[in-house]
This record gives sequence, structure tokens and C-alpha cells, in this order.
Amino acid sequence: MNRNYLASTSTHISETLERIVKKKKRRREGQIYGDERKKRKHWFVRKCMKREGEDDEERR
Repeated sequence: MNRNYLASTSTHISETLERIVKKKKRRREGQIYGDERKKRKHWFVRKCMKREGEDDEERR
């Protein structure tokens, strides 16, 4: 049981680290997290919508 626990913990830790690294990478690329991500669309989508002249709330 102890060995199994250690193995599962190490995989969990590595998965968590991978997730954190991915997050940091994305943050460096300028994506937004948490509530902001829900509120704001991707910058490219907003740009396209401006070009089409659509209202932000209309799309939702």
C-alpha cells in the first residue's frame, strides 16, 4: 500500500507541475485566467467581431 501511495503521489505531483508550467507558458503568451477568461473572448475573436460590426452581447 505504501509503495502504491508513493507511486500515485509522484504521478500526481508531476501532473500538477505540468499543469502549472502550461499555465505559466500560456500566461507568458498573454492569455487571461479565472473570471477574466470567462468575461473576455480571445483577442482574435473580438477583432473579427469588430470588423463584422457585431455587438459583444449579441453574440452570447
